[in-house]
Amino acid sequence: MRVRINLLLLAGFLAAAMVPPAWGQTPAARLITAARLQLDELNSDSAAALLRQALDQQVAATPAERVAVLSLLGVTELIEGREPRARDYFRQVLQIDPEAAVDTLQDLHSDLLRVFAGEKERVLRLSVAVPMDTVVPIQAGALRVGARTSRTAVVELRVASSAGVTLRHDTLASGRDAWEWSLRSADGTVVPPGTYTLIVSARDPAGSEARPVTWSLSVERLAADTVALPPPLPATAFAPESVTRRQRQTGALVRGLAFGAVAVFLAVEGPGKSGGDAKGYVVGGALSGAGLLGFLSGKIETRPIPDNIQRNQQLRQQDAERRAAIVAANARARQEARLRVRSASSER
Repeated sequence: MRVRINLLLLAGFLAAAMVPPAWGQTPAARLITAARLQLDELNSDSAAALLRQALDQQVAATPAERVAVLSLLGVTELIEGREPRARDYFRQVLQIDPEAAVDTLQDLHSDLLRVFAGEKERVLRLSVAVPMDTVVPIQAGALRVGARTSRTAVVELRVASSAGVTLRHDTLASGRDAWEWSLRSADGTVVPPGTYTLIVSARDPAGSEARPVTWSLSVERLAADTVALPPPLPATAFAPESVTRRQRQTGALVRGLAFGAVAVFLAVEGPGKSGGDAKGYVVGGALSGAGLLGFLSGKIETRPIPDNIQRNQQLRQQDAERRAAIVAANARARQEARLRVRSASSER
């Protein structure tokens, strides 16, 4: 009877320590409070019934509240002398919180510490460490994840996209506690920005499995430090490469005047001369006029300017080299771009 009373006192102590004040309580917390009152009255069965209600999915107890409920249920089972069932509840406690402990309560009842410690030894515990906010270079960079188990076990890690597609699936042999993901999919391409899920599980040689650990990974691509290409060189940047000139041809003038003079001379002095026939004058005037017109109009010639051609070629080459250097620098900047990864555990 003394053992039963001590355990009831222990249950009341646990309830008082794990339950928040009555004001603003959640449904699960109110059930725990009611169960505590039943434990104060030594009604362990009634307390257990209330605690089981707190585990109902509709109550939506938080992980901390579930730990409190399961711990108290383990105590009530010990009160009734049902140690195997108490172990089951303590095992569930450790699956939710592998670091749960009752060392400070050993003076209240030694059976609690013994049973709880024995169950803690049996349960395979898995802890996963992921950087909360880190920047990873795309080239030769990786997200480093630490995975530890309470004893020898094989650890499996899987990364899945938001659509559930597996991007990486690895198995770590016992003794290894580090794993790296290069933020690339199975085909080697860098994953696009978005949300991904990391799922870690462990199994020991005896077949015991640790409670899987899930992390949400938010990947964001940081902008690369690139330079915009300058606009093409305007036409005004180049010097003219040729010049066009009108070349006066004195030969045309001389020939025209000569032919005109001959025509006039033949009209006046030639055989069948007419003594100043008007036709000869007309022909002579026309030939002379044609020669004058040819002289005035001249001949249009286009000549290259070698110095300007060479200068323009150098200018084009310098512009091409400058643009090529910018393109290469931008390509390096994109290759050296970084991804920002923010992580959050699924545990609340």
